[in-house]
Amino acid sequence: MNKFRIISHTYSLKDSGETDVKHLLNGVQYTIPVYQRPYSWNEEQIHRFIRDITAAYSDKDVLFIGPMQLSEKKQENGQAIQEIIDGQQRLTTCFILFKVFQMRHPDSQKLKEIIDFKQLKTETNNGTQQEKLEKFLALKSLPKEDDTLRNSGNIYIRNAYLIDDKLDELMPEQENQEQDKVSEEELCALAEYILSHLRFVVIETHANLVKTLQVFNTINTAGLQLNEGDLFKIQLFSYLRVKYGRENAAFNEINALYKKIDDKNEEARQEYKIDYDVTNIIHIQQIYQHIIIAKYHLSNELHRSYGVGRFWDGLFSAILTRGDDKNFAKNKVQDVKLDLNELHVIVDAVFQGDKEFRDLKHLNLEEYFSEAFVAHKLRWRERNRLLIYMFIYRFGRDANLWEKFARYITQLSKLCFIYTLRFGRDAYRIQGITWEIMKRIVHSSYDELLKYVNDEIGTYDKHKGWPSLEGNIHGPIAWSGRWKYAVCTLSAMLEENRQTRDVKEIQEIRQKLIWDEIDIEHIRAQAVNSRSGDEAWGDTELNGIGNLVVLERDINRSISDNSYADKVRNYDRKRSYPKSKYAIVQKQIEDHPNEWTREKCQERKEAEVKKILDYLFPKASEGL
Repeated sequence: MNKFRIISHTYSLKDSGETDVKHLLNGVQYTIPVYQRPYSWNEEQIHRFIRDITAAYSDKDVLFIGPMQLSEKKQENGQAIQEIIDGQQRLTTCFILFKVFQMRHPDSQKLKEIIDFKQLKTETNNGTQQEKLEKFLALKSLPKEDDTLRNSGNIYIRNAYLIDDKLDELMPEQENQEQDKVSEEELCALAEYILSHLRFVVIETHANLVKTLQVFNTINTAGLQLNEGDLFKIQLFSYLRVKYGRENAAFNEINALYKKIDDKNEEARQEYKIDYDVTNIIHIQQIYQHIIIAKYHLSNELHRSYGVGRFWDGLFSAILTRGDDKNFAKNKVQDVKLDLNELHVIVDAVFQGDKEFRDLKHLNLEEYFSEAFVAHKLRWRERNRLLIYMFIYRFGRDANLWEKFARYITQLSKLCFIYTLRFGRDAYRIQGITWEIMKRIVHSSYDELLKYVNDEIGTYDKHKGWPSLEGNIHGPIAWSGRWKYAVCTLSAMLEENRQTRDVKEIQEIRQKLIWDEIDIEHIRAQAVNSRSGDEAWGDTELNGIGNLVVLERDINRSISDNSYADKVRNYDRKRSYPKSKYAIVQKQIEDHPNEWTREKCQERKEAEVKKILDYLFPKASEGL
């Protein structure tokens, strides 16, 4: 078992004379590791820091400025080194403050000897941050009039100017002070105060990197918490370092992956004039999670119950620290190999798919409809996204990718429709079929994958058992929002020009079927049924597919409970069926221009059911 220990103690910067207080600046080199954010304090934080120090100095009081988290000490060429996990902003600002003191009084021997600036080093930003730090430390002065230097983009120089500007303003006024500037003597006294009276609670973590960052997230309340994307970056870096001996170059490669996502998001924003990101690292992690589970035959529970953060925490813990989560079986987890190249392929797949669904270059209306229908009308949004991007991840480099995708997404849509109508409330069945498809995407050939989906669709007879597909389509679907939108939207699509490849026509039809606000209209209104002098219609007639149709929401709300004659009449300034842009509504007017009877409703229901079953199982409904 890997050792895990936390040691905490109170520290000052240098010897305070108190036996129970240790001091930080004792020859150790403090390194800000490659996986940390760069130094970033702004004017507000600098002002508050200097204000608190000068106020405490005025009162000659001890000042607690927060916790620090350090790694376990290690030795390199006789030099003790510790990584700063938390507290770099405060410690770095102290170093900048001491440098400002020196530049104010460059001839002061006391100020020259007060600190060794080589005790602070940063590895962030691929070495560029250290270059900026060294450039700042090499300065001899801060010329007030030098705006070029002040605005050079070097954060250490910028904050040195901020400190220099605030120092005279915030320092307590001294007796016999003849100038606006704080004297050398007073700065020396302030420096000694800072070194001896500032207090840190230092938490030294003896653990691997992943566990160390978990401790950081637990104790860090003042700074930015690590989100799942931040933590994954560090976990992946730790994995590559432990398993393959990779060092800082690996972290730069991980950063390149994150930058690739940012760059591609920005390209999409510019090209498509959108104000949101196509994807993010957490979405990429989610796709990779399900690829890993399928690829290494890990527990299905990891599909079902583990969100992105919990999954990756558990996986890295199992690989690196012998974690005890039973769902990460050791004999399987030890076979898992994570690869940055796979993550790049996933990123490419997501943007490749997004571009295709915006440009509409390779598929027909039915195929583009199928992709959106599963997500938005069948409400398989997350599952659909995973099944699509995993498919493109696997087959994205094939020359006939979109030809394969067209067959896959059309059949997948049919299968999802069948499962929604038969097992819509049975989450385990829905999850089960999703996982089986994921496994076959990862392990099977395209032909084997398509055969599996087609076999699951099967024949009409396969779906006669309880709950029956035909029975549910025949029944009062209006009582289920999910069912009525699924059945009526699919029915509406089948009346459109579904084989068209004209981009404008695809955009218009997909817009009205998927994105526009629509209602499911009762052709014979429920209120009319209840007040009619005729025999009232039964539930399966009134709320079944024979009496239901998609309709624009504004038209539906306008006609309300009007009679059928009013609904089909073409008014100049009044909304009614003739104003609808849906082909299925125009067909209703054409087939039944005058009246809507119970017998006609029953005939339409039989025709609608046959149409849908013929689509799902060609020729299967003959003789029904």
